[in-house]
Amino acid sequence: SDIANNNLSQGTGGWMLPNDLIGAGGLEKVSIEAHEEDVGPGKSGGRRHRHRRAQSSLNDYDLMVNTAGVEGQTSVSRTFNVGDGVTEVKVRYRFQTNEVTGGYYGSKWNDFFFVNIRTDKSDSFDSQARVIAAMNDFQLTDFDESTGEMAWEELSLVLPTTSDAIVQVDVGVANVNDELYDSSVYIDSITQVAVW
Repeated sequence: SDIANNNLSQGTGGWMLPNDLIGAGGLEKVSIEAHEEDVGPGKSGGRRHRHRRAQSSLNDYDLMVNTAGVEGQTSVSRTFNVGDGVTEVKVRYRFQTNEVTGGYYGSKWNDFFFVNIRTDKSDSFDSQARVIAAMNDFQLTDFDESTGEMAWEELSLVLPTTSDAIVQVDVGVANVNDELYDSSVYIDSITQVAVW
């Protein structure tokens, strides 16, 4: 997309969205949320302390991809050209599942998510970086049991060239074996790291 929206300041502009944006009961499968940081699960005796990150002149938003009361997968993608001198692309993400808050950790209702970064330039470098994981791949202590959220993580792809690379970011989440307890994956930002 020609829309410069890796920081989500333009909502979902430049993102490829599913055709069916509305799930069960009118729930949105994709939305923009105000960003909030916290110290993450397992910190401060398991209590969550939220605070706003220092704001620049732009507001800080997250893209939320949600199962929205529907069994199966919801996914989005974004394709863009990297800037001159860019050697790495990073995606900051977080998984959240109501299966944990509902008491279904360790069950067959093993909701999953994925984040994938890929490029058209391969050379001798890997052409993609990917995380794909299900709830039960983690320890229960990796989740905040009151919200089902995990800590923010970062996925990065080192680019083999510093010019003319096209990058695609794919993000998805799925309800497994039911539609009752939703799961989400949040994208905080896509960052391009330059050598200068």
